[in-house]
Amino acid sequence: MLNEKIISSSGRAEVQVDPGLRAHMIRVYNNMFVGLLLTALVAYFTSQSPSAVTFIAGNSLILGLVMLGMAIGFSFLVNRLSYVGLQLYFYGFAALFGALTSVYLAVYTGESVARAFVMTSALFGGLSLYGYTTKRDLTSMGTFLNVGLWVLIIGSLLNAFIFQSSAASMAMSAISLVIFTGLTAYDTQKIRDLYYSGVGHEDLQKLSIAGALTLYLDFINMFLAMLRLFGNQRDD
Repeated sequence: MLNEKIISSSGRAEVQVDPGLRAHMIRVYNNMFVGLLLTALVAYFTSQSPSAVTFIAGNSLILGLVMLGMAIGFSFLVNRLSYVGLQLYFYGFAALFGALTSVYLAVYTGESVARAFVMTSALFGGLSLYGYTTKRDLTSMGTFLNVGLWVLIIGSLLNAFIFQSSAASMAMSAISLVIFTGLTAYDTQKIRDLYYSGVGHEDLQKLSIAGALTLYLDFINMFLAMLRLFGNQRDD
């Protein structure tokens, strides 16, 4: 089982010039890029429809829970779907996330969105490169960050349904930025090390989609946190 191989792969791989690893990482980043492109296109075109934005804004909590369920459900589908099936699932997830993200494009100025994207891209690129090249074991940091992520998710749900505090929302955006910057380095190292776990060709293809989804979520959450913290809202 693929999941068993993932859990049992504890050996740390030394970074070296490996054509196979390079091809694997390129596949991961290519799938991630396509996912981000789909998100951006769907978000842009959806944001052009005031009625669609109003509907999404009014149901954002429900849609957010659906997206969370889809992200969690991906791990249960890895062994059940083919590589192409997982790829389509990921692209569908990215497109739906784009519809949810359209609310931000309608609220924040184009300059703010562009600035947040550039800042996120620079930060993500540097951290992902660090995770790929470092020989330091980031496992303990990743464990801490993953616990923090679940605390953040629970806190966000409580704030959305009960407290509804704007100050708490901004604080959680700052915490989210810290968590996902750290996870970017950790997840990249994990993707690199799983390549050496001895899985077969088909499993490696599936791992590339799992890696793309993981890094996609790191990037998107960093971008949204940047936008909430530093973005300027439209006057109209």
